[in-house]
Amino acid sequence: MTDKKICLLTHGSRGDMQPITFIGLSLQNAGVDISIVGLGDHVEFVENYGIKKFLPLTTRARDLFEELKDMLLGNFDQEDLLRNLNESYTSRFEQEAKEIMEYVKDCDLMICHPSLNIYVHTASEYY
Repeated sequence: MTDKKICLLTHGSRGDMQPITFIGLSLQNAGVDISIVGLGDHVEFVENYGIKKFLPLTTRARDLFEELKDMLLGNFDQEDLLRNLNESYTSRFEQEAKEIMEYVKDCDLMICHPSLNIYVHTASEYY
């Protein structure tokens, strides 16, 4: 169909990954060279549907939930909790922005889940 490379990006649970996977599968079946970028939890899900190129981010949803649970159950006051969340998510954000930019550098078009707009904007500005 086209010689363009399209990257589909999402970040989140399986409910975020399912629509991107099926868009990607439709494009792939139409002959488009696609890659899907998403959390590392979803490798098996995406590959089971026949997606040839899944590029996993280091972060896994399971790790995010466990980290948040540990923080919420910890003995933190509100200020400490917010500081810990900020530190954790800032470093994760920076790592993921770098990974995304590396994965999409050869793509002609990116289609992003709306929650990733800030990642893509920041990554394109600073990396």
